[in-house]
Amino acid sequence: MITFDITFTADPTAVGGFLEYRYVISDPNAGLYSPWVVNLNVGNVIGYFAITGPTMTFTGVQGNAPDFVENTTYQFRIRQICADGSEVVSPAQGDYVVTQCPDFDLKYGAFDSNTNSYPIEVGMVNTVGFSIVNYIFKIYDSSTAPLPLATEVVDFATVNSNLPYAFVWDSSNVPGGIIQGTTYYVSVSYELRNSSATKIVDCGRKILNPLPNLCNTYLIETGDSWGLAWTDCDGIKHECYTRVPYNGQGSFGNCANKFTICSLTLPIGLYCDGLNGVVEGYFEQTLLNPTSCGTLIIVTNGAKVSQIGVGCSSTDYASGITWSDGTPVICCDLVQLGNDCTQCPQV
Repeated sequence: MITFDITFTADPTAVGGFLEYRYVISDPNAGLYSPWVVNLNVGNVIGYFAITGPTMTFTGVQGNAPDFVENTTYQFRIRQICADGSEVVSPAQGDYVVTQCPDFDLKYGAFDSNTNSYPIEVGMVNTVGFSIVNYIFKIYDSSTAPLPLATEVVDFATVNSNLPYAFVWDSSNVPGGIIQGTTYYVSVSYELRNSSATKIVDCGRKILNPLPNLCNTYLIETGDSWGLAWTDCDGIKHECYTRVPYNGQGSFGNCANKFTICSLTLPIGLYCDGLNGVVEGYFEQTLLNPTSCGTLIIVTNGAKVSQIGVGCSSTDYASGITWSDGTPVICCDLVQLGNDCTQCPQV
């Protein structure tokens, strides 16, 4: 519970009065306040008290619920009632404020294949106070670094109107992006307004440990004119296009047209349709194969992707792919072929 001690000098003619307070509104411009209200926790049920001496002190003053709250700059005044019924209002007295750093948590977001990294999400469930102008988000690569890697300022209204609020650090606002394996430190400070200026309240840093390797294992089943895009366990992107093996008539029962691969992200199966170039997806048929493969999903064009394991239980093919029979997959260089996948050789 927040309380304040208020001391004032009474007017010589005053016989009683009311303790009133207001707070500084969280606006970028100075001089905006809430309306004055009578403190009903002083005096009688309407807040009136008798003035019994030239100087009076109220200790442990509470506000009207829900006041008083943290990060709110309060001012007080005495509206004094004189013996003849006139009023004398004392000058505004302040600023009174109790600061409190906001609670926030840190976590990694979903892997972003465009940046080859996991963004860092800063989550705030609630805000406290009426005099905060801005929240200041900072990210460091060391617990003792004097300067942050980046600083972003978000106004209070945006945060408060979008609770629970999530601020994201990624390649768009961190120079060089979020680097896998790096320990990051994050802070959330804020700019607090008083009656004439603002001040920055610095809050401590929280640590976010490096994310463990999250490569998973996928089964890739291939058909004609297939391609695959994946990200290896070091976060490096790869692509492979080929028309080998070419599935001629009667060859759909070839159980060797598949391999497993480790990838940080869900690999993308592709195919070449001969008209539009490389297209995401595949065609498939289901046929009963009398061989040991049993019921076989026949991928007639493209590559079908299925996750078969959590973690990397296969080979992390950072530099190439091997068919299930151990022979290497020969990938086309589409740049050299003018991005025309129909020019890939076929067997």
